[in-house]
Amino acid sequence: SFFSVYSTTTGGMDLNVESVHQSGLKGQGVRVLVLDDGLEMTHEDLAANVDSAMSYNFGTAGSDPSPTGTQQAHGTSVAGIIAAAQNGKGVMGLAPRAILGGANYLTISPTTQQVLDAYGGASWSATADIINASYGTNPSTPPQYPDASVPANLSAIRALPNLRSGKGLVYVKASGNEFYSYDNGVTTRDCPS
Repeated sequence: SFFSVYSTTTGGMDLNVESVHQSGLKGQGVRVLVLDDGLEMTHEDLAANVDSAMSYNFGTAGSDPSPTGTQQAHGTSVAGIIAAAQNGKGVMGLAPRAILGGANYLTISPTTQQVLDAYGGASWSATADIINASYGTNPSTPPQYPDASVPANLSAIRALPNLRSGKGLVYVKASGNEFYSYDNGVTTRDCPS
């Protein structure tokens, strides 16, 4: 339950979700799409919560975005934090009864259509309640949002309020860690101040 008590591993309190879980709120009925480097659909902590109809492999055009290499574990890890099943094995996610979908979005250089598809424009992504994109970098200045010639991802994001029959979709986006490297006590920022 994400160390909801003091722990020697965390040094203090964490997200403290145990009381929420005890009240019965565990993500039931919530559909979360993880756009990342893939999702290991048969992982013992995820398989019970994975919906292949909300998953996509950009390389094969199939519904299994499982990673093909050991360097592609980030999406599976993120999915585990979100919704690893409450199955008595391994870990348990923050919302252990949520439904998971995934796509190996970071393994491609997306075309405009692929961007639109990933952000709710395809049948496999349009059923998500939440899209999680735990990747990115911090720009030195915020991007501009012009009315004309918007990039495909901005166009897709602007369409999110129309998904789920007009109820909208929650979009969780990481901007990056802001630090490029830490070497011998010197931190180099990827976002100059």
